[in-house]
Amino acid sequence: MKLIKLINFFNGFMLVLGLYCLYQTYLLYTFVPDGERMGLYFLGMEINDKLPIEDRFTWANIFAAIGSFCILIALIFSLVIKKNKN
Repeated sequence: MKLIKLINFFNGFMLVLGLYCLYQTYLLYTFVPDGERMGLYFLGMEINDKLPIEDRFTWANIFAAIGSFCILIALIFSLVIKKNKN
């Protein structure tokens, strides 16, 4: 029973992290900077303070891949838990 609760917690964490990464992707694709460089933040921490504008699409693709992977893992774990409950 404790293992199922732990997996449910991990599943929720992965789902939230995946959605946050996809939101970060959306922000990077829609944000129009006014200078040549911009700061990049993830979960409130600054990753890169002098990111060239041309590299924002690379970071957006990285966040999209991480977000999709996290949501896929959450989906797989939810299917495994659902199968084990029956």
